[in-house]
Amino acid sequence: MFSTRVRDAARQHGHECQIVTKGSDVAANLAGADLVVIDLMVPGGGALEAVSAAAAAGVTVVAYGEHVQAEVLQAGRDAGADEVLTRSEFTRRLATLLSS
Repeated sequence: MFSTRVRDAARQHGHECQIVTKGSDVAANLAGADLVVIDLMVPGGGALEAVSAAAAAGVTVVAYGEHVQAEVLQAGRDAGADEVLTRSEFTRRLATLLSS
């Protein structure tokens, strides 16, 4: 599962990681967060609202999605994500993103 891979990488870099499965749950879990990673194609929706909420709270947001969904990636940028990457870019840069 991809979320397990992200969680394990975060822990290896000394970060605490909490996985939420709905974008609408992100806002309720922002306390103490310094980074939010959001799959823009999260089932159940709410990803763009989560990006906006995290950005408004001053939390760094890295969002990712499928490369063929250019309009979704742009919507993530418009919602306030600090970085928006394709899924393959995110996978390739995961360790770097977590170490900075």
